[in-house]
Amino acid sequence: MGKNTAKRWAEVDAEKVLSDAERSGLDDREYAKRHGLDPQRLWCWRKRLGRPRSESGDTPTFVEVQATSQPPALPQMVEVWLANGRSVVVPMSMDTTRLTELLDAIDGPRC
Repeated sequence: MGKNTAKRWAEVDAEKVLSDAERSGLDDREYAKRHGLDPQRLWCWRKRLGRPRSESGDTPTFVEVQATSQPPALPQMVEVWLANGRSVVVPMSMDTTRLTELLDAIDGPRC
């Protein structure tokens, strides 16, 4: 493509180069290297024309993260279903030893 090395590209020239780059299967960095281009030029035109290269690692993806001062609230109570069909509602903070003793008293000890 003779216009690849021109000082400035017209939009139509950029469209042709970007289409060729996408058909090549190469990432932008490799395509630019093979065609004597600055990869920054491809990235700039992709942004300008709204043509991100999703399969390329060249376009970063950002995810919004919102920090909170406190962790999400845990449930205060939990319901435990027993093998005999009964259920017991206990505080989430209950000590596991006491919970085991309670469940053994209600449903009998487990192996």
